[in-house]
Amino acid sequence: MAPKLSQLDEEDRHGLVLCLGISALIAGAWIYLGAEPHDLSAYRYGAALFWEGENPYLQANMAPPHYQGYPYVYLPFTRWLIAPLALIPGAGWLILLSLARMCSIAIAARTAVKALSLPIKWPSLFLLASALFHPFFIDNLTGNIATVFLGLLTILWLFLNSHNERGDGMPAPSLWKEILLGLALGLVFSVKPTWLLPVMILTLGSRRLVLSGTLLAASGLAFGYSYFGSGMWGDWVALMKGIDTVWPSHDLFNISPPLFVIAAACWGLLGIKTMREGEPTSLLILASSSIVAWPRQSNYSFVLLFFATLYLIKRIGWPRGAIILLPVVTPLPWIMRMKESYIFGMGILPLWGTIVGLLAIALLLKPEDAGSRESEEAAS
Repeated sequence: MAPKLSQLDEEDRHGLVLCLGISALIAGAWIYLGAEPHDLSAYRYGAALFWEGENPYLQANMAPPHYQGYPYVYLPFTRWLIAPLALIPGAGWLILLSLARMCSIAIAARTAVKALSLPIKWPSLFLLASALFHPFFIDNLTGNIATVFLGLLTILWLFLNSHNERGDGMPAPSLWKEILLGLALGLVFSVKPTWLLPVMILTLGSRRLVLSGTLLAASGLAFGYSYFGSGMWGDWVALMKGIDTVWPSHDLFNISPPLFVIAAACWGLLGIKTMREGEPTSLLILASSSIVAWPRQSNYSFVLLFFATLYLIKRIGWPRGAIILLPVVTPLPWIMRMKESYIFGMGILPLWGTIVGLLAIALLLKPEDAGSRESEEAAS
C-alpha cells in the first residue's frame, strides 16, 4: 500500500485526504446523533429479515426493532447479496456507506476532470460537487446507494478504456475473467435495474460482446429467481403498488407516458451515432444522459447526470452554464418539494434532467471546435 500512495501526485494526495476527512465527518455526525438515514434503515431492515429467513415485504413483518418506518423495496434476489450484511453493526454500515459514497464522488470528479479536460483541480470539483450538487447531497442525506452505483459505473468505464482495442491500453482480460466480471456486474446492477441501461451502453459501445452477454444473463437469472424461485414476488409487487400510492413519482413517465416515449425516442435516435463510433468519452456522456429513458426517477437518481452536466457546461460556457446548474445548486428543489409545487406536474429535477440529458447528447453530434468558434464570434 505504501508504494502506491507514494506514487500519487500532490493533487491526488490532497483529494484522498479530503475524501477520507469528509467521510469521517459524515459518519461521525450520524453516529454522534444516534440516528441513521431512512434508506439505510430500510437496507438494515431487509438484511435482518432475510438473515432470519423472513419476508421483508409482508406488512406483518414491518414492526420494531428492525423496521423504522421505511420498507425494503429491492427485488427478492437481493436476499443473497444483503443478508450477510446483517452481521455488521449500525455504526459499521454508516462508516462503510459514507466512505463508499465519498470515494465514488471523488472517482467521478477525478475522471470528469481528466476525461473532459476541465479547467479545475479534481479535489476542488469533488468538494464543490459534494456540497452543492443536489443529487449527491440528497443521496447522502437519505442514505441511498445511487452515488455508489455512479462510482461503480465510472470504474467500469475506466476499466473498459484501459483495456481497449486501440493498442494504447492494457491487454484485454482473459475470456473467463470477462465472464466473471459480467456475472458480477449483472447481479450488482440488477439491484437497481434502471442502471443496467448505462452499463450496457458502455459495454456494447466498447464492443465487449462477451461482457455484455454475461451481464445480461446474470441479470436475467436475478429477475428469474425473483419471479419464479423466491416465493416473494407477489408480496413485492403488492408492496410496490402501495408505495406508488403513498409516494407518487412526479417524473415524465408518470405525468405523460406519450411525452416520455417521445423524449426517450429522441434520446435514443441522437445516441445511435455515438454508439456506432464507440469513442470512450462520448460513450460516458451518452451513458450519463440515459436517465432520460428511465421510466422511474427519484431525486438521487440524477447523480447519473454528473458527467453529462459538466460536459454541457463546458460546451456552452459561462454564464449559460450557471443557468443550467441553477436548479441543482440552490434551495429550489427543497422549496418546491416542501410546498408540493410542480412544473407541468413534474418535479424540478425530472424536468431539469430531461432537458440537460437531451441537450448534452445533442451536442455530442456537433463538433466541439465548431461550437468554440461560434462562442468566440459571439463574444467578439
